[in-house]
Amino acid sequence: GSCENETGLRNSWQWPLGAVCVTVTWLNLLSLIRKLPYLGIYVVMFTDVFQTFLKVSGVVFLFVIAFSLGFYALLENQQYFGDLPKAIIKTFVMTSGELEYDNIFFAEDFPINLEAVPYAWTTRMFFIVFVIIMPIIIMNLLVGLAVDDIKAVQENAVLQRLAMQVELTLNVEKLLPECLRRNWVIRTQTLEPNRRSNMIWSLLKDESTMRNIAQRVISECSGDAIGNLQARQDDLLGKVASMKSTVRDIQKEMERTNTILTAIAIKTGLRELEEDEI
Repeated sequence: GSCENETGLRNSWQWPLGAVCVTVTWLNLLSLIRKLPYLGIYVVMFTDVFQTFLKVSGVVFLFVIAFSLGFYALLENQQYFGDLPKAIIKTFVMTSGELEYDNIFFAEDFPINLEAVPYAWTTRMFFIVFVIIMPIIIMNLLVGLAVDDIKAVQENAVLQRLAMQVELTLNVEKLLPECLRRNWVIRTQTLEPNRRSNMIWSLLKDESTMRNIAQRVISECSGDAIGNLQARQDDLLGKVASMKSTVRDIQKEMERTNTILTAIAIKTGLRELEEDEI
């Protein structure tokens, strides 16, 4: 404490803490940017893609550990793989594409009586398998997951950003006094889609998002009305078809009954009596 006061130098723990605090502060800015109309959607998309990465990070970590142990056993004499933590970090960096083949297999800082790679062919085959699996397959898998979900993420990001804006607005309203809330809080809003407004004002008010929501609501309402009419029409057509089928069945039963009565009359001689009376 006295040395710090006299010299003005910071303690050793203050520099790492300051670096972490500065980084976290700027990252915290993302939580505020994602509520903005046009920039916020990309922050929300980044958050969703990061969550997708976390789901498969366990598998990626297992691959990194597996190859780290192999490199540690084969290249223990090199400073990059001198111990297991260094091997894990180096393998993780190599996964991104920084392979450094020349530095690993043709290092010049070794004495003449020592080899840079003691098990040359085994290490080369191991290195080839690593290149095929990690930078090619695993990295393309991660890119494919992000690209495959980007459309759904973009659609959901708009709704999530609007939900965050609503939450922020409600929190601000709770902090306002009742007199200010009564005068400043907008209860209703009228949208005029055919009216052109100032570009800067439209960016601040985010009219495009509100217009898209209104169009979607109108299309869903009109679509529901048309769907109800079609459903009623199909129901009526089904009832008419059922009535036609019922009438046909009744006619068939009447014809059958008439045939049976005629046969009974012929058998009992009623037709002969009628002819005699005539």
